[in-house]
Amino acid sequence: MVSLSKNEVGKETAETTGKIDLCIDPIVEKNIIIQSTHRIPHNPKDTYKPSMPEPIIVKFARMCDRNLVLSHVKNLKHAIQSLIIKRSKISRLAYQLRKNKGLKTAIRKTNYDVWLETRHSTKEQLEKYVSKEH
Repeated sequence: MVSLSKNEVGKETAETTGKIDLCIDPIVEKNIIIQSTHRIPHNPKDTYKPSMPEPIIVKFARMCDRNLVLSHVKNLKHAIQSLIIKRSKISRLAYQLRKNKGLKTAIRKTNYDVWLETRHSTKEQLEKYVSKEH
């Protein structure tokens, strides 16, 4: 993800706010120049997928940078798909823990990872679940 910020001189500079791994060589990745980026404003009348984030529009300085990023999007799609599969497995495990052991469960996620937290009662704090089968 890329967002724009103002530096001391007042020019817009790109800074990364999250790491999305497209498996691009780090040296090449540092040399990618982004002219501008913004999100399309949310349409309140759109009820198709209300929880879906707004699309990001990126304008690259060079066409070769754009083509490089687009050619590596399949890596991003693969990473997203693997997170969906991981969450599915975790939700099945959470159901089994609630049913068999009476634990309270919570599935936590970030843009890059999914994990399960459990506790015995509502007075306890959630702790990351570690499988004892390893």
